[in-house]
Parts: sequence; structure tokens; C-alpha cells
Amino acid sequence: MVKKFLRENLPSEDPFPVAPGYCRAKMDQNESPWDLPPEMKADLLAELQSASWNRYPQPQHYQAVKKRFADTLQIDPDSLAITVGCDEAIQGVHFLAGGSHRKALVFQPTYPMLTHAAFMAGTMVEEIELSPEYHIRSSLLTPCDLMLIANPNNPTGNLTDQSIILTALDQSCMVFIDEAYFDFSKVTVYELLKDYPNLAIGRSCSKSMLAGIRLGALIGRPRLIRNFESIVTSPYNLSHIQLVTAARFNELLPYINTACSKLVRERELMSNSLSSMGLKFYPSATNFILFRVDNAPTIHKELLKHGIRLRDMSRLRGLKNHLRVTVGTPEENVYFCEKLRKLL
Repeated sequence: MVKKFLRENLPSEDPFPVAPGYCRAKMDQNESPWDLPPEMKADLLAELQSASWNRYPQPQHYQAVKKRFADTLQIDPDSLAITVGCDEAIQGVHFLAGGSHRKALVFQPTYPMLTHAAFMAGTMVEEIELSPEYHIRSSLLTPCDLMLIANPNNPTGNLTDQSIILTALDQSCMVFIDEAYFDFSKVTVYELLKDYPNLAIGRSCSKSMLAGIRLGALIGRPRLIRNFESIVTSPYNLSHIQLVTAARFNELLPYINTACSKLVRERELMSNSLSSMGLKFYPSATNFILFRVDNAPTIHKELLKHGIRLRDMSRLRGLKNHLRVTVGTPEENVYFCEKLRKLL
């Protein structure tokens, strides 16, 4: 049997389940409902055609692209590494500050990759439960080697108070802040980097428009970035399409910002609709809303029959009978609210 050759502690279930089947409203994976315009995509593809697909992207090319990408993000190039989404940044900090006989602190419920990456790196994990309103309690911060905080948090959507982050940074450990939803929250701890060498930040372009490209960043002190690039990205973690996209990111940013502004307006309209149904939902600084509904698994299945894909969060700690809906197009949002209201 193959099993005898594998690790004994492999997970028994998929940490990121995705519902299959017909989909009229895809509202389960926190993607943008809008794509780049065809003419912009055609322009990027034309540049991609000029690349030699039979050759690896060279280190000097990566460095040149990194400077352009960092300039667009208004970050010091020496403090940034380009990653395959934010997930690679999460994995990277576990490789650098976690690993065998080292402990990570994670606050539940949160993004499953924070613990999934710990498993891959062999990091021990202590899981601390958030407060009933999903906030970190500073009194529960315990000694560790690596502390991971999603800000805003997924799937709860809320921001962490900066005083909590400062308390975490004053501990003797590496602190990773997942800012995957920065394009919606506009909240960052980047300015703290000058005072805290133990701070690392992850960013993602997947939530705002580029989920299919898988582009992100790790931000930290130059020494941390050099270590990351020598271990995690060595030698070729990025494809030509990712490098072309990062190099031209200044041209894509206006489309991304416009889409994010539209989505924030739609998020408020959807929040008002959920409120009118008498449902408990949580204020969000992201592109999704977490809400509570009786018998959530059944509601989830019924919505699937109408082609509406949400994420049932009921199996996560503290989220029994909770669903998470990604904000979609105006048409998708109206359709979802109409079907949900009828089911209720």
C-alpha cells in the first residue's frame, strides 16, 4: 500500500473545499467579480509572447520587475519579495521562523492556510480562540516563535486593533500580518517595519482582480527578504506571466481600484439586505460578509440548487451555522438576496 510510505499525520480532508456543479453566482472564493478589460489582457499577452518560454526567467529580470512592482506598491524594493499569491508568503515565514521544535500561535477562526502551512513546515501550532465578537484577547498571547494574524481576518472580515499588533510585536517572536485584503481595508502596518525587525507582512493580488495569475508579496526588513529569496524563491518560483503582470502593475492598478470601490458599495447594499432579513452579520473590511443563519448547512445546499455558491463555515471553530458570501456583481447580489429571503 502507498500509505506506508507516507507521513502518518496527513490531513484526512481537504482544508479548502470548493462546491462543484452549476454556478450562476460564484460567491464562495473571495475573488473579484470583474476581470481586466480585454484590451489590457491582450496587451499583457502580447508582451508575454515576446518572452522565451523555453528559458527560465533570469535573476536580473526578477530584480528589475521587483523594483517596478515595489515602486507601484510604494514599498522599498529591498523590503519586498514577489510571491505566488499570499500563500507562498505564509509558507515562507513558516520555513524561516517555524519548523521542527518551534511553535506558532494562530487565532481561530481564521484563514486555514495559517495552520496548513505550519503542518507543511512541521511547525507546532497553538490555537487561541477569538472573543465572541472575533477579536484577539491580548491576555491570551503566550510565548511562541511565530505569531500569525490575518488583518482583516478571514472569514470574520474584521480588523485587529493596532494596540494588539503592537503588543504582539513586543513579544520575542516573529509576527506575520496577513494583509491579503488590503485593497479593500486600506489598513497596513507597513509603517511599523522601521521599528520592528520581527515584523513580516503578506499581500495578495488575488482578492481584488488577479486570482487566476497568483501574484502576491512578502514585505519585511531586507535581511528577512534576502533569506526568503534564497530559500523559498530559489531559483525560479515565478512564471513569465507573473513577472509580466508585476512589471505592468502600475497600469493595472486603476482598474483594480475602480473595481474595489464598486465592490465596497455593493458590500454595503448587501449588508443592508441581510439586516432587513433580521440576520446577524459582521461588519467587514474585505470583499465578503460572514453571517449567521439557522440550519446553515441546509440553507447552503438549497442555495446551491439555485446555482449560488457560498462557503459553509459551520465546521470551523466558533462558526456553527455561519455562511460566508463573497460580494459579487450587482446582479449576482440581488439574485442571492432574493433566493435567501425566500428560503428564510
